[in-house]
Amino acid sequence: MDPHRPGGGGGGTFVVYEDGKPLLVAGGGGGGGIPVATSQTRGGGGRANDEPPSSVSGKEGNGGKLLDTSDGSDTVIEKSTGHHKAIAGAGGGMYSAGVGFYSNWGGKSFLGGGNGGEAKPTYEGFNHGDMGRGGFGGGGAAGLLPGAGGGYSGGGVKGCWLECNGKEGGTAEGGSSYNSGLSPSNKANKNKGAGRVYLRLMSEEVEET
Repeated sequence: MDPHRPGGGGGGTFVVYEDGKPLLVAGGGGGGGIPVATSQTRGGGGRANDEPPSSVSGKEGNGGKLLDTSDGSDTVIEKSTGHHKAIAGAGGGMYSAGVGFYSNWGGKSFLGGGNGGEAKPTYEGFNHGDMGRGGFGGGGAAGLLPGAGGGYSGGGVKGCWLECNGKEGGTAEGGSSYNSGLSPSNKANKNKGAGRVYLRLMSEEVEET
């Protein structure tokens, strides 16, 4: 692992019913910003739920987005066009993938297979994303900025690094969690990396039919 590269996003952990509906989802954390930036950034932890959303957070099981801060207008990127300076991948959600610099960079949705984003094709002139693949479970790929975490709803990424002043490492959010259990307890920013799910049997009684 190269210490001078930003980190890819952690993947979410999914427990679903037989029909694919979610029972429990633990959001993965966002990657850290590149250490050689003047202001290195830490990735955001997995979120307890979708609230409160930011301008780039995924909502209702959807993937996250990107925010290009290069022109001061805080432009939210909702499509993977490659024509912006938020060079990273957002986290995938339950139902849709995260937005990426290119389409492969964003983490895939759970329904889409859950693969982590991959920074290929690489951004011209810089290969920082070669080792910044997102974690399985929808983690976003790292490019010049860190990748966001996957989860029930994917995290987003904000910033503009080498293409701007070279001083801000960018910020990557964690993915959100979901819990439809009998006695739910979601904790934000609890562990490092991929999201974790803990199950406790509430009753051993089985109703006969």
